[in-house]
Amino acid sequence: MKITLWSAIAAGCLASAAGAQTPFSDNFDSYTVGSILTNPSQNGWKQWGSGPCNLNKIEDSSTGFARSGKSVSGDLVVSPFDCSDLVHEFSGFVAGTGQHTMRAYSYLPTGATDNAYFIIMTNYADAGPFNWGVQVTMDPLTATWSIDAGTASTAQGALPLDAWNEVEARIDLTADTCEVFFNGVSMAPAYTFSMGVFGGDPVGVNLSIDAVDLYHESNLAPNNGTGNSRSYWDDFSLTNGFPPPTPVVYCTAKTNSLGCTPAIGFSGFSSASLTSGFVVNAANVINNKPGLLLYSNTGQAAVPFQQGFRCMNTPVRRSTPINSAGNPPPNNCSGNYQIDMNAFASGGLGGTPQAYLLVPGTTIDCQMWGRDNGFPFPNNSTLSDGLEYVVGL
Repeated sequence: MKITLWSAIAAGCLASAAGAQTPFSDNFDSYTVGSILTNPSQNGWKQWGSGPCNLNKIEDSSTGFARSGKSVSGDLVVSPFDCSDLVHEFSGFVAGTGQHTMRAYSYLPTGATDNAYFIIMTNYADAGPFNWGVQVTMDPLTATWSIDAGTASTAQGALPLDAWNEVEARIDLTADTCEVFFNGVSMAPAYTFSMGVFGGDPVGVNLSIDAVDLYHESNLAPNNGTGNSRSYWDDFSLTNGFPPPTPVVYCTAKTNSLGCTPAIGFSGFSSASLTSGFVVNAANVINNKPGLLLYSNTGQAAVPFQQGFRCMNTPVRRSTPINSAGNPPPNNCSGNYQIDMNAFASGGLGGTPQAYLLVPGTTIDCQMWGRDNGFPFPNNSTLSDGLEYVVGL
């Protein structure tokens, strides 16, 4: 449900009910492909006003687009009911509860005609009243995003099509501030969250996170959406605290027996409260070889080790075994080791993860180790460069 400037001024105010503060995440992977997320409601997702809707369906890469595993797509019908939203309510995110981060990934393919909106409601109830705290518009026809960030004017930027784009709102319910980021870059200066997307609401009255609304609006007439105008969403989360610092790559990788240099990397963010979403990987390694992640909480190092460097101080711990996969034999450098450290830390991958992996603020140093039989024993190994990251909330 998009808000206009007039409706923002006319909207009433209602303080959010206090309750238990419950971080929430959904990667949509647990649902059946083709099922409707809002009819009946699954995992708390619903249509605006709890109305009927058969358009928010679960997709995978064979039926649409998915960032990982599965996603949810939306379309639009305005008659007999405004079936254009994907809403989830929250409780306990009220004034004085500190910093929170809401994040989602969206995908708009080339040829899409309808706008997608990332909206956060400071007041939401099925029958109203409503107040808007964040409103980001993604327009595939012009390939631009825009944001209403506490003023009557909008900020704009380029919208990549055929790509997963991250929208992230960092909201401080104690300081009453909000800043929104697109693919990690601030979209506009921080603004007073309780004053709403146009800045006209009373300061401090609407200081809560009541709901998210992943909204869909047609740019074309008739305003009923079409199959190729679907918008896609994946990897939604609402967590306590702001994201940890960006991980840092350091140390020196060992060139492997094929002459390739492994390169460590990451995607997502570390979180002690989420069970997935932070993948550490090492590309440019030999295909179909066993490996694992070495890690410690004792700082960076560059100690000679197996004709390369061990990039962390002792004691060194190990992840569960992983495999580089890649192309079928013969050996080449198409392999890629990867492990979701949120999943490993929370016990989802087995093994014996160290307890400090779930302590927010802990600095972790790590690197990939793998088998490379092109070198004689005992140096028959691959070693990536190092990655240092901080465990987030």
